[in-house]
Amino acid sequence: ITLTNTGAASLIIDELVFDSSKLSFPLEVPTTLEVNESVTVVLEYAPIQIGSLNENISIRNNSPEEQQIINVLANVFSPNYLSISDTNVFKGNSYEIPLNLVNNENIRAIQYDLNIPEGFIFDLDNVVETSILNNFTTSISSLGNNNYRFIIYTVSNDFIISGDETILTLPIFVENTIDLGQYTFEISNVVLSSESNQNISSEALRIGYVNVESSLSISEFEKIKVNIFPNPSSGNFTVQYYLPEQEGDLLVKVYDILGRLVWNEGFEKLEGLSEIQLNLSSLKKGNYILMIGARKDYGKRFETMKRLIIK
Repeated sequence: ITLTNTGAASLIIDELVFDSSKLSFPLEVPTTLEVNESVTVVLEYAPIQIGSLNENISIRNNSPEEQQIINVLANVFSPNYLSISDTNVFKGNSYEIPLNLVNNENIRAIQYDLNIPEGFIFDLDNVVETSILNNFTTSISSLGNNNYRFIIYTVSNDFIISGDETILTLPIFVENTIDLGQYTFEISNVVLSSESNQNISSEALRIGYVNVESSLSISEFEKIKVNIFPNPSSGNFTVQYYLPEQEGDLLVKVYDILGRLVWNEGFEKLEGLSEIQLNLSSLKKGNYILMIGARKDYGKRFETMKRLIIK
């Protein structure tokens, strides 16, 4: 909050009146502000319970009005919501999109609707539950027009403890006809049941996006000839390739199965038949996609894709 003396004489702030158990307004009093002088104070509010806040800060001073009142309004809620994790995808490929439960309180049951945008094909029969949903049952039904209803429940006394964890992965296929850009998998009609069977869902504090990047299709380009061995390996790979001279330097990128870039490196002036060593031992075990292409476009186009397996 910025306080400014807009008058024609010195302004003396000599008293602050507010509920100090709820708010912190650390302005030293008395404070004197000369003409056109300002002071900025950081107002802090640390909520301890759900509900609304409506408090006044009375700033008493020597102006003709004698005091100014700042009204502080706040709405306090406990964050309990669902969110899609940000994921980068490419046309013509399949992915598993993580859906997270962000909960401050324990959850016993979940219901929500999910809209899948045009250009994505959703395989509802192969949705994967994570270990968070052990002893829970997931039911999915189509509502038409790419809308799906999810119901997650348990007949036991189990509940999902507070956290920010992936509860489901959503298998999708990205069609080649989709436009590049950012897409939202809209989540609506959310009901999160507490241990006492009360709906405690709140507004979402973050919205995840699925970013469709350039297609992995390489039909319009001449492929760079690539051989990788050993594959699988513990993380050390030898990459043999043939790069035409006119293509310039080499750029290598590695993506995980969610389309996230996890490693990249450029190699200069390696035209013709060459080989490079990749040390990916710092990555977790699993499947990865290696993209290799000319660096003259600085990664805008890749010309060959290979699967890597770290065991």
